[in-house]
Amino acid sequence: MEKLTKLLLELCNTPGTPGDENAVFAVAEEALSFCKTVESDPLCGVHGFLGKEDAPVQILFDAHIDQIGMMVCDVDDKG
Repeated sequence: MEKLTKLLLELCNTPGTPGDENAVFAVAEEALSFCKTVESDPLCGVHGFLGKEDAPVQILFDAHIDQIGMMVCDVDDKG
């Protein structure tokens, strides 16, 4: 449980606003390093394969990897 907590905190605390998720992808790829192969797709998904792709049993861990971001365009005299 301690390893899972550490991984979740690392994933949540690594900056990754939409369009700039590379650092979070690196954390996800490292977390999946126990897999036989790790791949990423054009839509920025990270996939870890334990065995053959046509295996009868497959497990999916699915989550959004980007964070909510905000851009400040103007600050007036009142803040």
